[in-house]
Amino acid sequence: MERIAIVSILTALLVPFTAARATEDGDYKKICRVSENLKVLADSNDANSCRQIAVGSQAQEYQIGCRDRDNNGTIIVTTPFGITDKAARVTTSKLAANTQNTATPEQFAKCAKAWGSR
Repeated sequence: MERIAIVSILTALLVPFTAARATEDGDYKKICRVSENLKVLADSNDANSCRQIAVGSQAQEYQIGCRDRDNNGTIIVTTPFGITDKAARVTTSKLAANTQNTATPEQFAKCAKAWGSR
């Protein structure tokens, strides 16, 4: 009986910790910026989704990146891609190359991870 009580207590303590860790890795949403318009993308979307938005808007370039899940913090985007550019990807180096980003290297890495890159 004591073992069950101990396991129950430990489980109750570990569940919030595990949930916090899961949100820590996924604390960024994918975004697409075309001109000055910002659109949050589904987690399953890729860079081509943003390119399609740009083409539909008759824009010549677009940016991909992240913002925090609560929409309170920094917006991080790559330097602009032309709509004819091939293989647009979010990487830490492409995020760092945009001098308008004020994020930390850790934030760049988390954003790139949200896009499946490093």
